Amino acid sequence: MPGQRRPGLEPTRARQRRAQDGLRQPHAQSRSAIGCRIEAAGWPAAARQNRELTSCRTSSRHRSQASAWLPSESRAMKHCLRPGASSRGFGRCRNNRTSQDGAVAPMMVLALISGLIVVGFAVDTLRMTSDASQLKRATDAAALAIGREYLRSDKQFDVVSQTLARDYVRANLGLDSELRETLGDVHVIRARNASDDATFEVTAQFTSKAALSGNPAQTITVRSKVEAHVAFTEVALVLPAFLNITPESAAAMARISQNFAESIIRNDGHVFMSVVPHDQRVNVYDPRDPGRIVKWAKPEASNPKELEDFFKDTGIKSLASPDMPDLRSQRICLLRGLDLNDNYFWDQAPSNQFYIGYWWPDTLANAPPNSPSKFWQGRYRDAYSPEECPSEGSEEAVDERVIVADKGCPLSSILPLTNNIDEIKREFNTIKGNITTFEGRDAGNPNYGFAMGWAAMTLAPSFRGRAGWGGSPNIPFDFDQGNDAHQKVIISFIKTTPDNFFSDSDLSVKYTGCKPTSGIGVNYITDRYKSLCKSLREKKIRSYFLVMGPDETDGMFEKPLEKSRRFRGVAQKGFEICTEKKSDIRYFRGRGFNEVESSMQTHLVTIASELKQRGSFVRLVQ
Repeated sequence: MPGQRRPGLEPTRARQRRAQDGLRQPHAQSRSAIGCRIEAAGWPAAARQNRELTSCRTSSRHRSQASAWLPSESRAMKHCLRPGASSRGFGRCRNNRTSQDGAVAPMMVLALISGLIVVGFAVDTLRMTSDASQLKRATDAAALAIGREYLRSDKQFDVVSQTLARDYVRANLGLDSELRETLGDVHVIRARNASDDATFEVTAQFTSKAALSGNPAQTITVRSKVEAHVAFTEVALVLPAFLNITPESAAAMARISQNFAESIIRNDGHVFMSVVPHDQRVNVYDPRDPGRIVKWAKPEASNPKELEDFFKDTGIKSLASPDMPDLRSQRICLLRGLDLNDNYFWDQAPSNQFYIGYWWPDTLANAPPNSPSKFWQGRYRDAYSPEECPSEGSEEAVDERVIVADKGCPLSSILPLTNNIDEIKREFNTIKGNITTFEGRDAGNPNYGFAMGWAAMTLAPSFRGRAGWGGSPNIPFDFDQGNDAHQKVIISFIKTTPDNFFSDSDLSVKYTGCKPTSGIGVNYITDRYKSLCKSLREKKIRSYFLVMGPDETDGMFEKPLEKSRRFRGVAQKGFEICTEKKSDIRYFRGRGFNEVESSMQTHLVTIASELKQRGSFVRLVQ
């Protein structure tokens, strides 16, 4: 009712006032004391447990000290022990503190789970990136290996490249067995770029499994791409076609040559080879070009002065007539006529440039049996000596004379540059067959310089097209301008044991038509070879010489040994100018190619490897 006191209310308020009055009284010991004792009577049980709770009503100067002096639990509960607080309110405050402490645990669990997810994702991503990088290094290595193999050979390359790529990728994965197990297919894609260089793209796949993050597995594809530039190469192979080579030696020479050709000729058409069989002269007959002898001969060469009686008595009009013994045996034996320091004019166009060779033996005994021949009555005239070339109407004795198919001009003719391996093989077999058929019939004096000059003509761009060797109007290529776009090479097989190897002083270089020739004689051979080699080097034509013959340390050869020594002392001094390094002239000890077949094969493998590397390269483009 109004005006009545509620039971228990007044005592409680009285106690609160007394407590407040007590807090205002100074401490019994000092006015500067931090707090005063509070009687625990009438306080809740929780407050009584803390018998020494204090509350500070000091100046601001001592409050920080008071907070430090109070027990930690008292400081935490100080806001609950203010005057007027009931025991019920104190309990609620205490329970609230307990509930706040428990609320942290779920948050910590959620944070931990989130952290684990982030770490798992990071680890899986790092693993995937590491595997992709490792596989990229493996495909890079595979692509480069394929490019280098392509430079070496492109035969059956599609099959070889797939196997090579797969093996290289697996070999370069290191010790990562898990990556190797998830590796998928490896493929090679072959194409050509704008520069017509071959390109090879190696692709590989692996499965990336997210072991920690729980994401689904992914298929990752890695690619590497290379360009392989193969320099165009032209090789002139000079082979002796002497009739005194044994069948065994001829067969071995054919095998050696064929193996070399198969190793260097490519399917992509970047390598061409010409074959130059020679003896004293070379044969340029080609049934596909019957008018060659007329196109290439000088106007005055068809009717040389020394054969005036021959043309009158036989009715043959010129040396270009199909009735001539050489043409009847499918021979065209041309020569330029070379004074000292002339270099065969090998880099000049062939039209109207040559004299026509023929053979007028001293006696019929020198003529090979069954060889085409033509007899006539006339005077003897030395075609190469003006003094012994009398004018018509002289009183020189008339006798029976004969012109015979030139045994110093091989039956096997020059094969111009081609990249058809079947044509090249047929040429080797033809040379072997002709040597075997006419075995033992010594021909003329082999002329290595003459053969080198004609080998250079097969590489000269001035011999392109119908006016030259026929075939492609772009072959031979231009001479290299120093950018290694293409290379020209002469490889000579030399047999040092014919009767006379130093015949660069004989009919091969003399002018016909009773015209004198300077620098004739064995003393000029070295100078002639040096002059020729200098002209080859100026056009960046590289030369190799494989010389087969007896060695100076072997005394069983006697006369052949003397020829080998003369080659070293005379020919080598000139041919050294053609070479880039000392090993480009290599000697092989033997009397025939069958005795040195293995060692020559090995050396030609080295030469082929050098040629494949010169001017060629592989580069990674992706």
